Amino acid sequence: MEFERHYHKSEKLYIEYLNVYGTVHFDCNECFCGRSWVLLTASKGDDWHKPYTITVTICDQDDYDIGQIYYCREENFTQVLIELINWMNDLEHGMCFYDEFIVDVENFFPDCGCRKEWR
Repeated sequence: MEFERHYHKSEKLYIEYLNVYGTVHFDCNECFCGRSWVLLTASKGDDWHKPYTITVTICDQDDYDIGQIYYCREENFTQVLIELINWMNDLEHGMCFYDEFIVDVENFFPDCGCRKEWR
């Protein structure tokens, strides 16, 4: 798993967010273009991101990406972030069944007790 903190502040622009990259292992990799991975982006709010949002996306080397945006409150932002990073860590150390992912993709992503929508 790889963590990247992005920060830029100028007279016109303020950007600060965290990217976390992780691998996801499916039993059917030929359904993806190259190796699939998970991208998490978290922000407490800046000129590019809504306040206290976390986006989790399954991606591949082409144009496949599906994910959810979690809308947190200030009080639970850190807890949800930790829960989603732990979920990503579990994905790196296990195997996901592609057929189950496709049939029930909505329940593939964890329910963290906050509002979420499709990305």
